[in-house]
Amino acid sequence: YLSTIRGGKCKIIVPQRGEKRRQLDLAMENARLELQEAEVADQHRGKSLNLLAEALGLETPPQRMEAFDISNTAGDQPVASMTVFQQGKPLKSAYKKFKIKTVTGGDDYGAMAEVMGRRLDRALSGDASFLPLPDVFLMDGGQGQVRVAKAELEVRGLNIPIYGMVKD
Repeated sequence: YLSTIRGGKCKIIVPQRGEKRRQLDLAMENARLELQEAEVADQHRGKSLNLLAEALGLETPPQRMEAFDISNTAGDQPVASMTVFQQGKPLKSAYKKFKIKTVTGGDDYGAMAEVMGRRLDRALSGDASFLPLPDVFLMDGGQGQVRVAKAELEVRGLNIPIYGMVKD
């Protein structure tokens, strides 16, 4: 396999003693520790997702979550961000930034409705960069943001849980 990748003959040498053997042993120990840390982190993520599912009243832990936030500069230039978590880990390759096109001023509800509508329409049209749909939507804001996002889902015949996130 390595010869195929290299495009020529490949020889593997395993040192048996000396400095190179000590380096190999150190590398193996570092790899073992990294694997152990990754396993602990996975266990913590699993527990956290179970606790989240319990707190939200979900039957199963969410595998994919999307969170939305609307921001602007003194009411001008509104934008929205979409962050994605897959199995409790950030999936930065799926993050999106939306320019608000139809809403002016500081209308966060209108901006949320626009962004959710655009996001859902892209998914329903088959755009792979907006698939799959999440198990849960999280809105930065309270009942108002949740209400307009839920309306966008209902218009499209979708039923995905939506939760608002507010300070305190």
